Parts: sequence; C-alpha cells; structure tokens
Amino acid sequence: MVAVLDSLKVSKALVVLNDNDATVVKSASNIPNVKTALTNTINVYDILKYDTLVVTKDAIATIEEVYA
Repeated sequence: MVAVLDSLKVSKALVVLNDNDATVVKSASNIPNVKTALTNTINVYDILKYDTLVVTKDAIATIEEVYA
C-alpha cells in the first residue's frame, strides 16, 4: 500500500472501496493520514479533509449509480 501511494505521490488520502476488503483496510490502517471508507459511508467532510481520493473502479460505478 505504501508503494502504491508513493507512486501516486500521495501523502494524505481517502481510499474508497465498494466492498470491505480486509487486506486493503488493514494495509491502510498502518499508514498515517490514510483512511479507508466504503461507498455507502463516504461523506462530504471526509472528501474535503483529504487531499487525494483513491477510488476503485467498482466504487466509482456505485457512486455514479447512487449520486448521479
């Protein structure tokens, strides 16, 4: 997870997942300034709080379906 975020040059990120992926959640929990959220739990405060959003393809599809 650190390597992925470093390659994206991200220091403070919100990782949005469609389904609860225990591996990603556990990996991100050890990194300061990185939070994971599911598509049904994201809110405006979290989106504005973090500099970067890292969103999976499935999560984008769900967000477009719900909020579009």
